[in-house]
Amino acid sequence: MGNDSALLLGMALTGCALVRIDPEIEAQFEAAKTEATVQANAIRPHIEADLNALSAYPWMADRTCVRDASEVLHPLFGFEDNTYIDQGLLPPPSHRGPAAKALRKAAEKWRSAPEGAHWMTQGADPEVQAQTLPWVTALRDFDCWDITAHSPWDQVDPVALDFFPNPGGQTLFAASMLLLMQLHVPLDHPTQSDSERIQQTLADVRRLATLCIQSQEFITARIGANILQREREAVEHLTAQGRAPVEWHVVPKADNDRLYRLLTASPAFANFFTPLKHRELATSTAFSVGRCAGIREGTRVSMAYQGLIGDERLEWLNGVLDQSASLGCHHNDIRYLRARPEKRLANHEPFTNPLLTPAMRQAEAMTLAATAIPMYGAWSDYEY
Repeated sequence: MGNDSALLLGMALTGCALVRIDPEIEAQFEAAKTEATVQANAIRPHIEADLNALSAYPWMADRTCVRDASEVLHPLFGFEDNTYIDQGLLPPPSHRGPAAKALRKAAEKWRSAPEGAHWMTQGADPEVQAQTLPWVTALRDFDCWDITAHSPWDQVDPVALDFFPNPGGQTLFAASMLLLMQLHVPLDHPTQSDSERIQQTLADVRRLATLCIQSQEFITARIGANILQREREAVEHLTAQGRAPVEWHVVPKADNDRLYRLLTASPAFANFFTPLKHRELATSTAFSVGRCAGIREGTRVSMAYQGLIGDERLEWLNGVLDQSASLGCHHNDIRYLRARPEKRLANHEPFTNPLLTPAMRQAEAMTLAATAIPMYGAWSDYEY
């Protein structure tokens, strides 16, 4: 018998089966709830102000995906950004190819700009200029990205509830950087003017940002906000060159910051520690930006504790997930995982140890939840 098993056996025999939760653990769990309430009360007015400001950008708002880019993106790049796939713990999509790796390698040139030089000056590099991205043209017919369509989520290993495959948002960021860097060199072409090319490229980059935001995935949506930041920096550079299109309007830094902090904190609006008085935010029509990404991340993490922590909060989260489709969210992946009990923590070590009493299992889960869940988006992440 290993040391851990002996310790657990000793606890079970000497603790009268631990019929009660350790008061310190219970206090830690309740403290996490209380802290979330304090933070939410302070931050809620700022959230509402930011949502009001972002209503000026209807293309940022969550919506039911009809013109879906997944049919182009998923066969092309797969889900190459997932650590479990990269480590060989999950099978890669059968269609995963080398295109993304070559593209991202060339895009990294932006980090090598000489000190004091704008990163767009790297567009003069022959490797950057040599990159062609015909699939970007194909994306002009789409305005959203359902990451659950044409995707490998049915291949997810049972232990991987916390590591669901992520789409290739970093590849779209790399494509945006390449397109913007290439603009540094003025176009000399008989059939298209330099100004027309700049206008079209900025529109393509904006579309890549929109697709990331509309992916409704926690990490990928924030990549979309980063693309908007680089678009703004590129327009500033082109303005200094006297080449920026007058009619192009970037998202101001203040609004981009609003978008990023909404997306960063959004899982706090729909997770185990969401305060009762703020729960309606998750399904409110006023919460139109970042809501679906928040519900996906918050419910994905919190529902792992089903069968370990009996709490009405999990019932509420199940209700939120049931409503999400009517809110314009594509959460087929999370509903699929919810229906698979083998993917919950309760069916994996250490919770399957037969020496753990129900109270010990619950105490272990409460300790883990109080520390882990706030890591996946917390009210305190809302830096205003």
